[in-house]
Amino acid sequence: MSENQNNKWQWEYLDYSLEKKLLLLREGNDEEQARAAYALYPHKDDERVVLLLLDALKAENSDVRANAISTLAGFQDKRAFSMIISALWDNNAWVRAVAAINISKYMDVSVVPELLEVLKDSDALVREYAVLSLGYLGDKRAKSYIREMMQDEVFAVRDAAQIAFSRLNKDKNGTEENS
Repeated sequence: MSENQNNKWQWEYLDYSLEKKLLLLREGNDEEQARAAYALYPHKDDERVVLLLLDALKAENSDVRANAISTLAGFQDKRAFSMIISALWDNNAWVRAVAAINISKYMDVSVVPELLEVLKDSDALVREYAVLSLGYLGDKRAKSYIREMMQDEVFAVRDAAQIAFSRLNKDKNGTEENS
């Protein structure tokens, strides 16, 4: 399927009724469940949505898990916080990466130690997203670790570390601090 066809499907799923999205997440095939998990984002105030997405975090299919993580983190649902942290060690690199970038939406620095561990992940995208999250969270404890990531073998990780480090070197007014 081309990227345009895939985007068309995602937008089409957004137009489905809430009931149809819930049914697809519950009973659809893997692709339908993944798209439904993504398309449920506008329904954060419906408890049925949250409960089904929490259950989807345990799905066998990695795309379903990844989309559930993204949607729940967007909701900032506290019940999902520890489950998203657990997903940092999922067996699928894409799920780990999605968890790493989305956990920062909670703006909870208690996750910094886990993100520091994730910087050792064998997958470059996971490391890239973890370092970006650390920069976004703004916890100065991460500064030396982010500096180390500027030496990563992968350019995208080094680039993300530069961005994160720059963010950590700004005060609350956005003015550069001395490092």
